Amino acid sequence: MIYAQSVAALAAGYEVDPDPHGDYAGDLGQHHFHRAERALRRIARQPVATALGLEAKARVIPLIVTRHLAVLSLEEAELIRRFAEEVRADLERARASADTWA
Repeated sequence: MIYAQSVAALAAGYEVDPDPHGDYAGDLGQHHFHRAERALRRIARQPVATALGLEAKARVIPLIVTRHLAVLSLEEAELIRRFAEEVRADLERARASADTWA
């Protein structure tokens, strides 16, 4: 959650910055940038122990891809997005199946 919220806050600042080079958003957004980076480091280090944890990580992947789209080829970005979506869909199916048998 912290990663997603921090990235969204940073992006919103750039969207409304009156300076075409993002000078205001860049300076004011440093807190959000560093907070997002710290959260991402924690997410990367935390091993997944449950299906919900795996699904949570899968939800973060598209945010990372969107944020770094300029350094990925279109094919790389699409593969990563689809993989994350496939993981989420498979986990949802497994959860629905488990709920049916419970």
